[in-house]
Amino acid sequence: MPRIDLIFILIFISLFGVVLLDLYGIRISFLFEQTMLGTSTFGLLSGILIFYYSILWGCLKMEDYLREEEFKTAFSKAVKFVGFTRPSPRDLLYITSSMVVGGLFNFLSLFLVAYLCNGNLILIHPSEPQTILENIIVPPVSEELIYRGIYLSVFLRILRKNHATATLGIILSSFTFGWIHPTTPILKATAGLLLGSIYLCKWKKNMIASIFAHLGANIVGTYVAIL
Repeated sequence: MPRIDLIFILIFISLFGVVLLDLYGIRISFLFEQTMLGTSTFGLLSGILIFYYSILWGCLKMEDYLREEEFKTAFSKAVKFVGFTRPSPRDLLYITSSMVVGGLFNFLSLFLVAYLCNGNLILIHPSEPQTILENIIVPPVSEELIYRGIYLSVFLRILRKNHATATLGIILSSFTFGWIHPTTPILKATAGLLLGSIYLCKWKKNMIASIFAHLGANIVGTYVAIL
């Protein structure tokens, strides 16, 4: 196995190892403290590691296309690799449905938590543009790119694409994704399973669909709260 592939596998295992330690009660507290960016230290570190090594990995895998006159070809391949493709009319229906499913999933999750905690769901009205940007716009794009587009795509390229590796990749990436959030990580990991399944539905990597599913979930999470 090439060294860069081995590094990626070690990153995947190490990040999931931190999650397992936390699940078993061995909590590395500073990793899960919320940062000024709204995510945890674990989220920042995992995102940086995955993104940084994906650039190195991509450069090595596409070195034949990285001459200046062929940079456009290399960029197009990278965009397609993570799942950004021009949507067909059928894709547009799938994308819209994914957004509805994401919103419904988060609403039902909040309803369940409220029921178990004897709370109530209330509507809130955040008006600050910064809140909307940080909660609705930025996370769906950045998190889907890193934990679905890069993580899952590289995982399947290294270990070969089949149902077993796809299932394993979705599970590992979902739990890593869940634990980048300072609150309710297990619910976020469950949402990650849904997002990963939407992304890889019928073996078609659809980044736009997973982004819109994430967007739908975050819209609900921004305007609905538990009291």
